[in-house]
Order: sequence, then structure tokens, then C-alpha cells
Amino acid sequence: MLEWIQNVHYPGSKRKTCNLVLMKFEFMDLLLYFLVAKHEMHVITNGKDSIFRTYGAAKLMELFAVSVEVFFEQSRPFTIENPLLFEKLCFLLHQDPRKIGNPRL
Repeated sequence: MLEWIQNVHYPGSKRKTCNLVLMKFEFMDLLLYFLVAKHEMHVITNGKDSIFRTYGAAKLMELFAVSVEVFFEQSRPFTIENPLLFEKLCFLLHQDPRKIGNPRL
């Protein structure tokens, strides 16, 4: 999954590949995610503790890939460390992996 996410590009990107994938997301949800993610990139770049791997701060789409991975694999620690970013991913992906049974929102 990480490799797939890394090939996704956000609207306005100079690269033209895979923009169709992002078109499936709600624009405002995607925009709000990117605003919160940009802040997290600064946190990582400044050397502060983060649940995300440090290479996530290299590019916005790297952080997207890393945060989606953490979203599914470490959802409880993610909600504790960065509840706002977790919430934005819940809206963006239309699911909450903490929900037992059907995680769909």
C-alpha cells in the first residue's frame, strides 16, 4: 500500500500521473488534511518526537503515505499523539479503524 500511496500526486502537482486517484477524495477533506499534515512536517523537521518516520517530512506525499500506514497499523497511538491529523484521515478515507466491526463512517 505504501508504494501505491507514494505514487499519488496532489492537485496542482507538476507531475500528471495518478491525479485521478485523488479526485476520488472530497476536496475539502483533502485540503484540510494537507494543512494539518504541513504542520506535522514542520514538527518532524524541527526534530520533535513524532509517530511518523522522519522521511515523511521530505515531501507532502511522503507524509501522506506514512500517515496512511500508521492510520491502519497504529491507530490508537496515532489518536493520542496527533488526534487532529487522525480525524482528518478518518474523514478523507471514510473510515475509523478503531471501530469494531464495520469501520466505515
